[in-house]
Amino acid sequence: MRLFVFFLVLLGLSAGLRADDQPRAATPEEIALFKDAMKNSAQDTEHWAYTETTALKASKGGPKGDTIVRFDPSKPYGEQFTPLQIEGKPPTERQLRDYHYRKRGEKRGEKVARAATPRPPRRHPN
Repeated sequence: MRLFVFFLVLLGLSAGLRADDQPRAATPEEIALFKDAMKNSAQDTEHWAYTETTALKASKGGPKGDTIVRFDPSKPYGEQFTPLQIEGKPPTERQLRDYHYRKRGEKRGEKVARAATPRPPRRHPN
């Protein structure tokens, strides 16, 4: 009986899949809008906030606990990386003030500053 019901459901689902129900082609306006959205999203990646999760394993192969860090580019460079969880546990006050996360943000600030500084043109040997 179950087999019969299974085939009946399968037959009902397959009836909705007809060969003439092909997806339509995108219009030129839709293609232009899509290309513009892709260009804009690629340009602004440095301005996106995100949450980074790292899963670590102990030396014996078992899970050690996830480390979760929140990145927020709207904060000053030294405060942009904030640990939310370290090795599966909430961070302590000491870990929140940890030099590692502050240094990571400061290095990012240096990189952004270097990228914004115009470079002199290179001289080619004659």
